Amino acid sequence: MNYRVKYAALSHKGKVRGKNQDNLWCKGLFLEKENEGLSEVLSGEMKKSKCPTFVVFDGISGAQQGEVAAYVAAKKFGDCYNKELLKNDVEGEAFLRNTCFAMNDEICDYAKKNHIQSTGTTAAILMFGKEKVITCNLGDSRIYRLSKGTLRQLTRDHLGSHTKSRKAPLTQHLGVPKEKFQLEPFMTEVDYLQQDRYLVCSDGLTDMLSFEEIGKILVEGEVTDVAKTLVDQALAKGGLDNITVLICEVEEDEKATDKMKRRYS
Repeated sequence: MNYRVKYAALSHKGKVRGKNQDNLWCKGLFLEKENEGLSEVLSGEMKKSKCPTFVVFDGISGAQQGEVAAYVAAKKFGDCYNKELLKNDVEGEAFLRNTCFAMNDEICDYAKKNHIQSTGTTAAILMFGKEKVITCNLGDSRIYRLSKGTLRQLTRDHLGSHTKSRKAPLTQHLGVPKEKFQLEPFMTEVDYLQQDRYLVCSDGLTDMLSFEEIGKILVEGEVTDVAKTLVDQALAKGGLDNITVLICEVEEDEKATDKMKRRYS
């Protein structure tokens, strides 16, 4: 079966933060180091044959220059996507794992050259591969799948123990020198299903909206409307952090399917 992926992306610095430390990668686009987010929803569609891949990065606010780490990771992801995935026959999980290590090395090299003691970013990657839809994450940025009316979180939150006074620290993220600990990206694979919707987001959304609230919004309207509604609702609840969302919907590419049927009939 041939599929296409409709997508919509939106990023907002929120109501409290002085800068946007989130970033994203969407069809080659990523935000500058210093940015206010996206002024409007970015939307479009891609064919499955192009291996559509979408990423959200959330720079760690407690570290130095988290927004720079997110930017460096986004830029490096694009390099790997263009040089490795599109030009070589690389399996999805192998590509994602290798790219996580490459992004980590890039951030660590940048930090060393610029005398930054501690920096980092989360990463949540959604890839529409040749046979399966693959997710990969480090940190607490999440990916959800809405399939046949059921919402499920596909990622694993890499979080330590929390206290009343502070949020739980990340146990995995990009920007960690190899001598400190080994990166262990969490991955899942699911089947392609017509009309499935996926949400990739930073914790600026999930800290503001409940699982149930997110599920209700995801079922309504076009993907562009869903992206805007999610951000608007997170802002209405306080917008305490930067908010970034990527919505994807799987549709059958009827023209491509008919063409294949004619070719082999």
